[in-house]
Amino acid sequence: MNQFFKSVVVIVASLALVSCDTPVTDCENDVSLPLQIQINDCVESPCELERGSTVVMNVTFRAPHYVEGLTPEVIATALGVNVTYPLSETNGCNSLLNIRCPIDAEEIIRYQLQMPILAFYPTISLQIKFTIYDENSNGLMCFVVAARVVLAS
Repeated sequence: MNQFFKSVVVIVASLALVSCDTPVTDCENDVSLPLQIQINDCVESPCELERGSTVVMNVTFRAPHYVEGLTPEVIATALGVNVTYPLSETNGCNSLLNIRCPIDAEEIIRYQLQMPILAFYPTISLQIKFTIYDENSNGLMCFVVAARVVLAS
């Protein structure tokens, strides 16, 4: 009975983790999707990004090869226009939660990005493409998330 109870707890906990993932799509290139993505508390598309807040994005992915450095890139697309989002931290190694650079092949990487949604941003629907590159500009992981900038509640 005790083993059964432990199994049920593990299954329920696993389902809870899966249901916390933010829905995303791949980038339609050869770059892998991450293992897990959580953007604030978004569990359905489009993710609502409140003006005047800071979006916290936690991404877990596996290094496909040895990596010495990481560079994040965020591109927002709205009304057919692509805009590179200016990141305050362009050295991705400074945003790692569980390890430090350099990174061995097959290591699991936990990365956190914080993006301010400024109060003057228009309330608009957009697509956000997030890519992390290695020191040779090879994509390590990439995804696209549908979002909507909304007024603060």
